[in-house]
Amino acid sequence: MQLTYADAKNTLLALEQPKRAVALARFFKTGAGQYGEGDHFLGLSMPQQRVVVRQFWNLPIEETEQLVQDTYHECRMTGLLIWVRQSQKATTTQEVAILERYLTNRQYINNWDLVDVT
Repeated sequence: MQLTYADAKNTLLALEQPKRAVALARFFKTGAGQYGEGDHFLGLSMPQQRVVVRQFWNLPIEETEQLVQDTYHECRMTGLLIWVRQSQKATTTQEVAILERYLTNRQYINNWDLVDVT
């Protein structure tokens, strides 16, 4: 069975913690005029996201790109962590393809934590 963006996103959505999401939105400065303006959060911890990465590490590059472009911060983080894991196991050709997608999508890599993990 081929894994999809929808499978990964639904897995993340099932872990949503609304109260924690409010705190994360404050921490990541999502208010008007702040550096994270407009970001939306599910309230997931990094360990939760890393579990999802292990489950979806072989998600096709196009499907992972949809995660990177998602409105939820944790979807973008998970997509980026998948690309990091894939690039560690990739051939040179595959690594270049991931890097090209990363650079094409850098407008979605809009917060310090997303940059730090990549």
